[in-house]
Amino acid sequence: MQFLCFCVGSYCNECRDLDLCGDRTLSSGEWRCAVPQCGQPYDREVMENALLQIVRQRERLYHLQDLVCLKCNQIKAAHLAQHCPCAGSFACTQHSSDFRGKMEIFHNVAIDQKFQLLQECVSWILKQRWV
Repeated sequence: MQFLCFCVGSYCNECRDLDLCGDRTLSSGEWRCAVPQCGQPYDREVMENALLQIVRQRERLYHLQDLVCLKCNQIKAAHLAQHCPCAGSFACTQHSSDFRGKMEIFHNVAIDQKFQLLQECVSWILKQRWV
């Protein structure tokens, strides 16, 4: 599931998490506050910018992730070492397929919600060779 956390209604200040993949009202394009007395629409530009920040943060964390030894499971400490002191090889802690899967979820949300900037950003990430 993909959530957009801490969305605040502009009228009633109700704070809630939006389930971008499971909430039927969101998938139909109705981005409205769920409080019955309110019902005001959420600012779609703010929502898209929040999703862009999440995508950029996840991309940054993917690039800055630790390398772990496949043999002893120790985090790589020396920057220039090709192999672990135990003679094991290093691998990323997050597999590229996991990262790609998460980015594809964001891409599908962008297409479904017609978030042009988010779609362009995620499309560019998915086209890179390192993914």
